[in-house]
Amino acid sequence: MTAKGNDKSIKEGSGLDFKVIQRVAEKASLEDIFLIDAEIKSDPVHRDGRGATLRLVFGSDIRPKGSIDKLAVLCNFLVSAVKEGDKEDFSLEIKATFSVNYKIHSPDTFSASDIEMFAKINPIYNCWPYWREFVQNITARMGLPTLTIPLFKISKPMEDSGNPEEKSSKASNRKSTSKSE
Repeated sequence: MTAKGNDKSIKEGSGLDFKVIQRVAEKASLEDIFLIDAEIKSDPVHRDGRGATLRLVFGSDIRPKGSIDKLAVLCNFLVSAVKEGDKEDFSLEIKATFSVNYKIHSPDTFSASDIEMFAKINPIYNCWPYWREFVQNITARMGLPTLTIPLFKISKPMEDSGNPEEKSSKASNRKSTSKSE
């Protein structure tokens, strides 16, 4: 299975202050990323994924590290293939949690809300390639058609054209997507 629409995008204007995120990112060093939990379920009858809708959900959660200059963030991911018309019956569900750990240089220059803003998106962005590889690898090992998670992009919104459809799409920051196979 290959997800149609090959990017997952977060846009400015989505409630995230990218200037704050950039300021913190310039003082942050990525120390490590590792898988801490995973759960995989597969329907042995419906293994080809035809007619399934893909749902992708992600989020992050700060974990205290005991030191002001250390930041640990748990990144939670879920992808599921649900049969058309049946929200309870699935072909595949993969959940994973990764720990993303940073050292923050000059942490006293940032407020708690600055760090929280950084932790909402930067760890997801850093962890996304690990998540993509995990899903592709695990589906292959399960003998399923490999599933390729879309790319994750952070982009600036288009200039305001006065088109209300563009304005509503600029303002949306969905953390859940559905793609039909």
